[in-house]
Amino acid sequence: MKIDLFERNMLMHSPMKTIFSPISFICAGISGVVLSLTLFGCGGSKANTPASTQKADTSVLEKTPVFEPVVDTNHAVRWKTIPDSSFSSEAGLSFSGPYSVNSENITAFRGNHHRNSPSRGKINGKPMGLKLEWTFTTRNKSALSGNDGSKYSVIDWGGGSGWTGQPALIQWSRTMKDSLGITRRDFLQDDQAKEVIIGSLSGEVYFIDLASGKATRDPIQIDGPIKGSIAIDPRLNGMLYVGQGISKGKRFGAYLIDMITRKVVLHIPGKDPDADRNWGAFDSNPLLDRSSGKLFWPAENGLLYRINVQDKNKPFVESKLNYSRIGMGRLGLEASMAAIGQYGFIGDNSGNILCIDLQQMKPVWQIDNQDDIDASLIIDREEDRYYLYAGNEVDHRQPYAKSTLRKIDARTGSIVWEVGRVCAGHTLNGRENSGGMLATPLIGKQKGNHIALALFSRPNKTQKADLVAIDKRSGKELYSFRLDAYSWASPVDFYDEDGNMYLFFTDVIGNLYLMNGLTGELLHKTATGLTIESSPIIYNDRIVVGTRGSSILSYKIVTN
Repeated sequence: MKIDLFERNMLMHSPMKTIFSPISFICAGISGVVLSLTLFGCGGSKANTPASTQKADTSVLEKTPVFEPVVDTNHAVRWKTIPDSSFSSEAGLSFSGPYSVNSENITAFRGNHHRNSPSRGKINGKPMGLKLEWTFTTRNKSALSGNDGSKYSVIDWGGGSGWTGQPALIQWSRTMKDSLGITRRDFLQDDQAKEVIIGSLSGEVYFIDLASGKATRDPIQIDGPIKGSIAIDPRLNGMLYVGQGISKGKRFGAYLIDMITRKVVLHIPGKDPDADRNWGAFDSNPLLDRSSGKLFWPAENGLLYRINVQDKNKPFVESKLNYSRIGMGRLGLEASMAAIGQYGFIGDNSGNILCIDLQQMKPVWQIDNQDDIDASLIIDREEDRYYLYAGNEVDHRQPYAKSTLRKIDARTGSIVWEVGRVCAGHTLNGRENSGGMLATPLIGKQKGNHIALALFSRPNKTQKADLVAIDKRSGKELYSFRLDAYSWASPVDFYDEDGNMYLFFTDVIGNLYLMNGLTGELLHKTATGLTIESSPIIYNDRIVVGTRGSSILSYKIVTN
């Protein structure tokens, strides 16, 4: 793999240069000098977490404790809901319990509304290696047709998948398979068959049989490249949600698509007159609350959209949250929202982390995470308390600064601890590319339920990455592993029958890694020679990961 190829591809994520004006944390006593480990005694809990048994949807327990955040009336956020006071909230909105009606499915980025479950099932034995099972080829460097029949080129982006580019994985009923137009006889007759669904930089959404790597139906095309992760309606009613991160087609924004009719039932233009930023990208992955039929979608124009999808044939934007604060250097929501009950948690390009009352569409509390947040926030439960894990980049603070993973009390926004690495931006063709955390963090489960993991890109003036394991109660580092190149792809945890935790992760020059997640022992590494920016998924012993160019890959985890 030539260095100039993956560095050219880096241009997709080049940030704008802006001035960043930090504000104070809710938790007092944080200085401008950040140590690799800092403990905060203002609301953190070190309660031991009982061992859990992994189910298909691994992290949402059956009995969900009541969650009520502490309202901070002194936060620095100015906000308005559109429509304003005429907006009428409705009862029944609650992200609780399993996210999907079939918890074996992966319908959202990182698997659920807590953004902490990117794998399903288990393996038999100890992982020893990887075997390539199939390669699916997407369209590459082809002209696409606009709605008016005109042609436009996506030659700059090719095919395959980019950042975040995670596939979805769905087990459909036979009735739904027929409705979706799936014609492969072997797939139709197999009640356990799984369909991989992935958005491509070619501007198409592809549908692939997990077992064989063959197409299950024709791709669905939108107006321009797809860079982020697509979402499937967790009610399994055939709705597909696709956001764009690249302005190359006739339309630029978010698409709500009925896969049965193959029609766009709602398009939301990202260049919205109600927004304070004139940029139309929807790189984030939306969440749908099954109980209310409300879809929440953060956008890079700075708005949080609440979309009514109770009737999938007549969806409409119900309200928008517009917010800002004094000194906010850059508007935009690129990371995906996580949720507990009626509350959502978002991180933005200026480094704000907000708890949002999704019922009322208003902020509850806000803290400053010091720099751009592209890695999605994740939620973890310890007994009857919830915590957020949030990373930041080295973007506004370039050329060198400390990128950190923080554990945050979800009720108050208080910082419990932080662990970090000094990372650097990288100049490419006169533009700066961020260092630090662009991969979403990970929380272990079963025997690894005491571990939090973070990937730091470009530490110590290198073009590599550090995978750091942390005791989630004490904040102490357990081990650190140096990758051969930096990584934007989020690591995935998976488990054997005894509950031992293993990790699969990649780097940008195409190396694939298998690791003992409890000890940090490297079990296997192989090179693909491809550029990988996309986050993978795992089902039992099968991995699916997209690459830049034109290839979607599936590997089998070989065990002893």
